[in-house]
Amino acid sequence: MDWLGERGHTWWRYLAAGIAVPFILFSIIARAQNGAGRGDKEKADYRAAMETADQKIAAEVQARAELVKKRRRRNSDKVNKTEDACRIAQTGRCN
Repeated sequence: MDWLGERGHTWWRYLAAGIAVPFILFSIIARAQNGAGRGDKEKADYRAAMETADQKIAAEVQARAELVKKRRRRNSDKVNKTEDACRIAQTGRCN
């Protein structure tokens, strides 16, 4: 056995594991501390902000739905008037 190890490059694996494992553990611990650091007030503020955002989105969706309905009615009226005009032109009389 030489200084490279039995297979030749085993020491690289140990070196990589020795470097990677502390970084992974550090990132896991940091995430856990960040999540646990939120207080009740911050959670309540976040919920209130999300509720306000949800209400704004719902209002925008409702306004968009009303706009689409108005456009459909207006286009439907135009189509009906056009059909009536064509029918009058063809038959010479109104219904």
